[in-house]
Amino acid sequence: MSAVDNSAADTSDNVFSIAEAPALTLTEPDGGEIWEIYTEATLSWTSVNVNAVLRIELSRDNGATWEVLTDSTDNSGAWTWEVTPPASDFCLVRISDLEGLAADSSDSFFTIRFQTGIEGAADLPREFALEQNYPNPFNPDTRLRFDCAEQAHVKLLILNVNGRTVRTLVDGIRPRGRHEVRWDGRDDRGARLASGLYFARFITKKAQFTRRMLLLK
Repeated sequence: MSAVDNSAADTSDNVFSIAEAPALTLTEPDGGEIWEIYTEATLSWTSVNVNAVLRIELSRDNGATWEVLTDSTDNSGAWTWEVTPPASDFCLVRISDLEGLAADSSDSFFTIRFQTGIEGAADLPREFALEQNYPNPFNPDTRLRFDCAEQAHVKLLILNVNGRTVRTLVDGIRPRGRHEVRWDGRDDRGARLASGLYFARFITKKAQFTRRMLLLK
């Protein structure tokens, strides 16, 4: 920096760097792919100035809910996953760094389906059900699995000991199949809840189930 007539001038005391902002770009799956259940699928990405550990999530319902596939994979540019049920035509993958500085997701839907020649219907549930969460007790998060005997509007709610809903995990149409949702011990505002007893309530027109859960700190 200097005056127009060069009568006064100064420069930085030390060198500094200009670096590109952190960025992640998901290259596979990016839309239109078909992943077959019980086979291995490879996710790939490119990154710029992103830390070494990444989280990968999967949605089977157009981004309404997400399940964590891994939250501790190395930023190596690729990760392999053994595809699990249920099947869906509305799948998306999301990848992000743990600091929340960079993220990317599939540009459009891809499909998860049973392998050709494998009878998928034999693996589909015939009744609505809510399994006990795992782990239980838990800290800081737990997983809840539920079965849909047919496509239906379902709700999966977290209630406190007073019966008040503190978190809505699912509220929408879900296809027939087995589903899994992660609860991170937070309420609908994103605040961490206190240790204690909570209840998971699964509601459809044809069935209701409740499971007790213990959150520990």
